[in-house]
Amino acid sequence: MKALVVTFFHVPWAAGDQTGIQRRFGAFLRALHRVCDDITMLHVVPAGMMESAGPLDALSRSQSSFWGVPLRIALAPRRTRAATAWNHYGAGVLDVAAQPAWFPYSGPDLAEAVGAAPRRGAGPRVRAPAAGDAADLAQRAAAGARAARH
Repeated sequence: MKALVVTFFHVPWAAGDQTGIQRRFGAFLRALHRVCDDITMLHVVPAGMMESAGPLDALSRSQSSFWGVPLRIALAPRRTRAATAWNHYGAGVLDVAAQPAWFPYSGPDLAEAVGAAPRRGAGPRVRAPAAGDAADLAQRAAAGARAARH
């Protein structure tokens, strides 16, 4: 089973960077890994961070080590625009995606990045879900729950 996790967290670089939110997020990723054998994490980051991140294969290895689960990492840039009175106060009245809090994390470019993320980086292309995937997921989740109780 495959999973795509979209996060607006900055990419953590070292184990010492871990905060409480990251510890909870790590617990979520470990639980997700119990039912998904292929996890792609898409970080929505400032454009400058994309340039300094280096090769995605190396970033995937370092992030897999940081989080303790195998991950494929993809990056997408946050949107930016000029700070004008119209952009700050007016544009959001006509389009919720233009509101200052939502603008960096919305739009057709980010939608394209989310759609393409499972195909980027190291690892196989995404396949269409098969009919048995839901039953397989239920069996794996039940087995994981039984193992956690014992």
